[in-house]
Amino acid sequence: MAAHDKNFDVIPIGHTFFFIWRVKQFELVPVPKEEYGKFYKGDCYIVICCTDTPAGGHSKMESKPILNGHGYCHIHYWIGSESTKDEAGVAAIKSVELDDFLGGYPVQHREIEEFESRQFSSYFKDGIIYLKGGYESGFTKMIDELKPTLLHVKGKKRPIVYECPAISWKSMNDGDVFILIVPKFIFVWTGKHSNRMERTTAIRVANDLKSQLNRFKLSTVILEDGKEVEQTSGYDYAACDIKFEKHERSFVTLYKCFEGTETIDISFVKNGPLTRKDLDTNDTFIVENGSEGLWVWVGKKATQKERQSAIKYAMELINKKKYPNNTPVTKVKKITSARLFRVSRNGIFKLVANYEQDDLEEDNVMILDAIDKIYVWIGNQFKERIADEKHVDILAERFIQEDKSGRKFQPNQIIKIKQGSEDATFKSYFPKWK
Repeated sequence: MAAHDKNFDVIPIGHTFFFIWRVKQFELVPVPKEEYGKFYKGDCYIVICCTDTPAGGHSKMESKPILNGHGYCHIHYWIGSESTKDEAGVAAIKSVELDDFLGGYPVQHREIEEFESRQFSSYFKDGIIYLKGGYESGFTKMIDELKPTLLHVKGKKRPIVYECPAISWKSMNDGDVFILIVPKFIFVWTGKHSNRMERTTAIRVANDLKSQLNRFKLSTVILEDGKEVEQTSGYDYAACDIKFEKHERSFVTLYKCFEGTETIDISFVKNGPLTRKDLDTNDTFIVENGSEGLWVWVGKKATQKERQSAIKYAMELINKKKYPNNTPVTKVKKITSARLFRVSRNGIFKLVANYEQDDLEEDNVMILDAIDKIYVWIGNQFKERIADEKHVDILAERFIQEDKSGRKFQPNQIIKIKQGSEDATFKSYFPKWK
């Protein structure tokens, strides 16, 4: 294996896991688990999550063995608004290094402060807290010395908490919730236009702070927006949460990428809708994907240079089209186009790793998940011992119900095939067919 950052040695290959590292002086430093969810605006981070199912990963999950395959792994590099370009560059490079260390199967994401992807935000069940400056000068000092601090709680579905630049009415508005930490008290001020999630998050954060600052014997006081508000002329107090959410672009566009010796060529292919036939496994493509930002698709036969430069292609397009710097970027690689599942005796769907034709069991039903369609393969011996084929239909329906990808299937996308009647399309999903 090529040289890699020694921080990655903690990763338990073959297990689920969750880790965060911070960039410090061009190197990675592990973030203590009790600090997960706190991000300093002056720093950059790498967050990695690996689960045994497509969803459900979070910062407090326990590691456990992955029974089939390598799991579902996502690498996110997070860029603080006050961080330097050098720090952001180190985070990007280390993300590629981490991806190579794990064999190239993770999905990579570029995350920008306040514009994080839904997946990234979902990891932190207690919310995300933004803090001023870098790690050394920030929250730890407040904890040790009880530095007066004003925190801002904002957002509809997953409120985010970040430190205000100053303790002032100018930092506040009546559309959100604010937490003021001072000697003897933690005040939770609820704006009259704030939402339930903001208020709930603020109270939870205040209780956590009270516990961390226990030796200062602080009391928590909840204040409602009212006569105490001292408005400042010209300030928009009812800041709309809708503006805080990400905006969707109106169409999907496909681009093809090519990197020459000195230039990067990004050429328009088509506007949506897109199909898998639009992608060539020999090349790299960018999909402009509405609120999800840019997706860089790397073909299985793309060159090593193209695989390592995938994020750079997206940044080139962002600069070329003058998109906001906070545009989300996700890198995905072409994976095996289908997955095969066997049905155990107790009705559990078991993934067959590195499957071949010989893995099809004559006395069983097998599910071939081909992404845009589901094949239900019925072995001859299984067919002979069931009187009603509705049993097969029920299995197919249950497989779709248990799928967590959010896909929707029409009846013509669920295809039943009996052993010996396989068509050319079904056979093409197997490495070899005798």
